[in-house]
Amino acid sequence: MGSLNWYLDYEAELAEVFSEVEAIINKFPQPLNYTGLSYLNGFNVLKDGSSNNYICYLLPFWMMDILPMDRKLCNRLSVANVLGMLYFFIQDDQMDSSSLPGKYQLPLANLLHMKFLESYQELFPTGSPFWSFYSIYITDWAEAVSNEGQAHHYLKNPLLMARKASPLKLCSTGACLLMEQPNLIPIVSDAIDHVLATLQMADDWVDWQVDLLEENYNSLIDFIISLNPIEFTGEINESFIKEAIYTKTLLTPFVDTAVKHQKHLAVSNHVIPHLLSFHDYIVKHLLEEASTIEKNRDAIIQGGFHYWMSNALE
Repeated sequence: MGSLNWYLDYEAELAEVFSEVEAIINKFPQPLNYTGLSYLNGFNVLKDGSSNNYICYLLPFWMMDILPMDRKLCNRLSVANVLGMLYFFIQDDQMDSSSLPGKYQLPLANLLHMKFLESYQELFPTGSPFWSFYSIYITDWAEAVSNEGQAHHYLKNPLLMARKASPLKLCSTGACLLMEQPNLIPIVSDAIDHVLATLQMADDWVDWQVDLLEENYNSLIDFIISLNPIEFTGEINESFIKEAIYTKTLLTPFVDTAVKHQKHLAVSNHVIPHLLSFHDYIVKHLLEEASTIEKNRDAIIQGGFHYWMSNALE
């Protein structure tokens, strides 16, 4: 599905990043080092079957498109990002789970958070404006993960969904500050928010059945219910959502939001080419999924029509 240069250009760098993170976690006290390495493997894009959170690892390298950064600095920012990603995903796991946290989850999360902060403290001294942005992004994250369902973020403004991943912007904002170009921060932040919102939509399309079962907020489900408020007066059920997706083809108008994000990014100032290519990749996937559903629905309808005609002419 299109060029993967946004990933392939940095495979060697990612191998180094994950190797460094492995070395950091391996120094944790037992058994947290083993638990941490096992958790990391689930996100290591270089391993089969991992969860590929590409933007978390690659955004620092993509920033080289617009900033005179060397790869060593990008590597440091990516390592910090991976440590932060692991920490925040443990938080997400606990918030999305109805069961008690695993015995080692919370202590592991605290060690990861400590290393995450240390990574940035080496680059930004106390008093740096970086830490003001840190407070903003962490607060945005906390509000988003606490209120997304009640606030109906997708319906209110899809960009609000990006706040669930606000800590990711620490690396891009940090890069702008280190390169003494703070004027780029709001422009880059806006671009990243559009990409993160689309990425969340793609995740929600893939995960809607799990989210429905576990009663997690899902933007696609929220969108479907908003279009059928009269029909949907009882308990949320899978058959209703499936009918909306596969019979009424409501994935198509849902994906229209991602297309709007794509158009916004295409005319933005200081476009980050690799970030834009990554977004195009996601949108293309969503459009193909919606198109396949529509074609299958039309084929079924057409098949039914031919069946009726053949019987009527006998």
